[in-house]
Amino acid sequence: HYGDVFSGNPNLFGQSQDLCANAQAMSACTLLMFDSEKMMSYVRETPALLELSCRILSQCYLGEWDHKRILSCPAEARYRWFLNKYPGLIDHVVHGCIASFLGITPVTLSRVRKKLEREDTQNLSREPDL
Repeated sequence: HYGDVFSGNPNLFGQSQDLCANAQAMSACTLLMFDSEKMMSYVRETPALLELSCRILSQCYLGEWDHKRILSCPAEARYRWFLNKYPGLIDHVVHGCIASFLGITPVTLSRVRKKLEREDTQNLSREPDL
C-alpha cells in the first residue's frame, strides 16, 4: 500500500454516469465498488458518511494538485518527489510507467537516476570510516 485512495473520477462523484475504471494491485487489497446514486442517498442521510466522503474527495483533490504542481518542476525534482511520496515503489513498477507519470521521457528518467546514483556513490566514498 502506498497511501493513495482510488475513487474513480472525482469529477463525476454523485452523477449518474457509468464509470469504466481499471485497477491493478501489487499486493493483496480490498476493492470496493458501489452504485453512486445509492451511495449519495446514504451520504445525504448519514452525517458521518458525508464527512468521510468529503475527506476522501479532499484527499483525491490534494493528491491531484500535488501531482500537477510537481509537473512544473525540473525532472530531478520530480523524481526525488516520487521517491519520497512512494518509497520503494521504484523497485516494483516499470520505469517507463514512472517516467510517464512524472511527465518525462524514459531516457530522461534513466539519466536522472544515473546522476543520483553517481552522487550517492561519491557521497559514500567521502564519508569517514568509523
